Amino acid sequence: MSKITIQERFTIDGVLTDVTAIVLSDPTGTFGVKRNDTGAVVVADGTAMTKVSTGVYSYTFTEPAAGLAYTYWVEWQYGGETYRYEGTVLGAAGGRVCTLTDVKSRLGIDSTDYDTVLSRIIAGLEGVFNGHVGRSLIVTAADVTEYYTGCGPYLQLARYPI
Repeated sequence: MSKITIQERFTIDGVLTDVTAIVLSDPTGTFGVKRNDTGAVVVADGTAMTKVSTGVYSYTFTEPAAGLAYTYWVEWQYGGETYRYEGTVLGAAGGRVCTLTDVKSRLGIDSTDYDTVLSRIIAGLEGVFNGHVGRSLIVTAADVTEYYTGCGPYLQLARYPI
């Protein structure tokens, strides 16, 4: 079984900023992380995320089966206000930026001689990309909902880049 890490970054005016408190908790208080295929709770409601560095928080769990999709909710407090948003994370065999078949087709490779090394390169590059932005790049607009209050000419989003 593989491990999945949810990592979130919080910035104010482009500067990483610590929140007052942060937990995995959906609006109904039912779960922190759940499987999308069965709805089974994988991480309990109210589970605290760990501070990695200023403004960066994470939580790691072991997926019960390979390649599943999971929904999670992050609830955080900052400046006396409570905020939350929903995210989706994919397991180890889940969606990929590109597939081995795609890469082999582009390179004109028909044999399986290089499958292992190409798979490692794909996974490594995805790790570099995900590490650079602090989250998985395999997220669609339908996967994420963010709620904000306030006004002004700028809106600081929790998920970037757009």
